[in-house]
Amino acid sequence: MMSVICRHGTPNDILAELETSWVKLNYEAHGNTIPHLHMHFYPRYPGDPFEGGPISAKAVRKPVYAPGEITALRPRLLEALVDRAEG
Repeated sequence: MMSVICRHGTPNDILAELETSWVKLNYEAHGNTIPHLHMHFYPRYPGDPFEGGPISAKAVRKPVYAPGEITALRPRLLEALVDRAEG
């Protein structure tokens, strides 16, 4: 998946296609002990609690994202990634 992102733009390029109020998409990629790719995507907003720094659960005391927001992101992000991989 990361090779698809690198060949076809950055996560923030993909974010621009999703038409959201997010201004940035942070991501982490992990490989661990078995061959696989494990990724985390974090939408970022102007003025969010992590602005100007890394995402840290210690920096917040209440949920940052609205209920269902990340669940709604998953299929849209997957569709954008698959479209780029097949394009």
